[in-house]
Amino acid sequence: MIYIRLKRKTVVIVALTLFVLVSNIFVLLGLRGFFVMTGAKESASVIDNEDYQNSNLTAYLNTSARNDDETQYVEIFDIEKGRVIKRVKVSFVLQTEAIKYLDSITGVYVKASAFPKSGYIIRIPFEVRVEIHNKWFDGLLKEVFVIFTGDEEPYLLMLDDKNRPLFYKFSGDTRALLKGLNFSELY
Repeated sequence: MIYIRLKRKTVVIVALTLFVLVSNIFVLLGLRGFFVMTGAKESASVIDNEDYQNSNLTAYLNTSARNDDETQYVEIFDIEKGRVIKRVKVSFVLQTEAIKYLDSITGVYVKASAFPKSGYIIRIPFEVRVEIHNKWFDGLLKEVFVIFTGDEEPYLLMLDDKNRPLFYKFSGDTRALLKGLNFSELY
């Protein structure tokens, strides 16, 4: 038997690389129930693969595919329709509301299926990357997503620097955001 002596950091990097590779293979092959990190140091949550089968939702969340024009608009995505139903020019007021939500994070949102079957996802881009430092997230954000299910309080989706989805509960009031977007379906 051959023993290879590796540093702990190397083993962790190899393990994470394999995890990402296997997760991507699961998605491509349609296997169910792979793990996605839901918190910087908190816990992991199982996300059912059917959440990712809606290619419109996946494309919507893919920040690397955005052009400059799209980063200037707040977008409201209807999950059931699978498309953006409204675009509003980004403003200081809307960005300030989003920053309030980030400042009021109360914990990790842990649920078996973090993407709802129906509801709305509001994407709020930032003109300048926002630096976040708290016990759940430490890094820069270029946008934040607010998810409204209708069945529960809204929650946040943030993508880390590796585009991994991170879900958080927050204590902010979303009425000012919805009024600023003139989106009466939710207030």
